[in-house]
Amino acid sequence: MEESHRVDDELRSKAKEFSECLLELIAGMGPVLHEELLGEVATEEAKLWRIQLDLTYLCLHLIDRLTFQTLGAEKRQVFIDALGPAVEQSLENQFHAQIESREFRDAFFQILNRKNVEYAAYREFFPEEGQGTKNTLFWEFAKNMSTDYGNLNPIRLGKVWITASRLMEPLVEALRIFGLVPRTNAAGDGVAWNAVSSERLNKEERCFRDKPYESLLKIKSTWPPARKFDKEKPGKE
Repeated sequence: MEESHRVDDELRSKAKEFSECLLELIAGMGPVLHEELLGEVATEEAKLWRIQLDLTYLCLHLIDRLTFQTLGAEKRQVFIDALGPAVEQSLENQFHAQIESREFRDAFFQILNRKNVEYAAYREFFPEEGQGTKNTLFWEFAKNMSTDYGNLNPIRLGKVWITASRLMEPLVEALRIFGLVPRTNAAGDGVAWNAVSSERLNKEERCFRDKPYESLLKIKSTWPPARKFDKEKPGKE
């Protein structure tokens, strides 16, 4: 029993440390995603803040799924139960001048719970090679972001998808450093992230850069509507 309590305390302590690492990662990715999503450098703090919150919910969900393999259900829950409040508190401290603490705290966990339910429906993080992107986690995240921010340009949607997917590599590496996923491989719900995964994403990114419309047509997704390909001209942002 004492050993179990000691491990739980270590996980709670590790969650606090990891929360700072996670928020640094999100702070670096936020402006990049903002530019891909909206086609401009971030100048409005409110928009950037909202995008970073969306990334935070996504990352917390990913961590919940990825840590299961190493920690198991019970210990993972201990870690996640400590990580969520640690992240929320750090955000609260960082933006205390712009938010009402009590209201933000309540809204943060309500939205996080709702996002977890939504994202759990997407079993695969990425499409299998040669398969469509529909109902894969990062694609559905990109669709939601594009819809929420009113930018349905198919080229930008593809860029948002690639950029969001880029979160996976540094996130998994951070989890490895903290001993929260295996050193040799990280898997969540049957989806592994390793050198092969990284090379596949690099290939997708090269395709989008060199032949964006051909790449989008190969996605075989129901989004964006096919008619948009006829209306848009290649190279038009």
